[in-house]
Amino acid sequence: MGNDKPHSADYFGPQRDFWWHPDFLDLMARRWGLAQVRRVLDVGCGAGHWSRQILGRCHPEATLLGIDREHAWIDRARTIAPSVQGGERMHFECGDAMALDAHGRDFDLVTCQTVLIHLADPARAIAGMVARLRPGGLLAVVEPNNLAGSLVGDSLDADAPMEARIARLRFQWTCEIGKRKLGLGDNSLGDQVPKLFARAGLIDLQVYDSDKVALLVPPYATAAQEALRDEAFEHEARDFAGWDRATAERYFLAGGGDSTGFEQAWRVERDRVAQVATALREQRYYANTGGPFFLVSGRVPLRRLAPPDATPP
Repeated sequence: MGNDKPHSADYFGPQRDFWWHPDFLDLMARRWGLAQVRRVLDVGCGAGHWSRQILGRCHPEATLLGIDREHAWIDRARTIAPSVQGGERMHFECGDAMALDAHGRDFDLVTCQTVLIHLADPARAIAGMVARLRPGGLLAVVEPNNLAGSLVGDSLDADAPMEARIARLRFQWTCEIGKRKLGLGDNSLGDQVPKLFARAGLIDLQVYDSDKVALLVPPYATAAQEALRDEAFEHEARDFAGWDRATAERYFLAGGGDSTGFEQAWRVERDRVAQVATALREQRYYANTGGPFFLVSGRVPLRRLAPPDATPP
């Protein structure tokens, strides 16, 4: 991703509006007791995708504060809010997930979606979020294991040799290791979050997995499938395969790869992007891809105790 783009711009396209089944989120709202929630803090809110999903399932008078370090996303979130139900109860301001003191305390719910995977010290961020909650308040986060998701195949993988699929897995794994070594977060942190919650002193831990997959079946007629198809065409038109080339190379080298290995792997990745785009144009591409997308929650004890492995917020 170029330096002129705000963080995560490559992943904030129209397809992000289709990450969730509404009835699944209704179920999660009942499990989390969102109908009683009146004050929400959405950390790393981006353009407000998750904020809009959450607030509409809280108490009718609930208010939400969304914070993000990128001015561009805050501006977009503020622009969109008036057009959605309850938008007048959404407020967005710049802030940092690692420095939450300025944004108040005694929230009923603190939440984030795909934020911890971008942080060098997620345990410290979690401690800061916990400190913003009232006694009995709920911390609920959504984080993936992207590496596991890369093992889910599509119609182009039906007859692919094992060695070819392992090589592609090795490329992503190396890049993820490099990202982590660079202090830019762990793209597959999701399955580690319950441990981090327990060490932060949270109780009543719950973990669920999203029921949504990225479905593509010709003629790709739904709005969700059109968004996924168009994203694939955009990736074909750019030097992009999971990451832009410069970012992927930086991660790959930091993860222990070398320049020759990167060039070879990148050609394979780009060929794969082209094959997917061609199959989509010819309406012979089928996929129901996805991976573990964990919804992890825990509550602050009514009587706060110092967590055994707490990091000061």
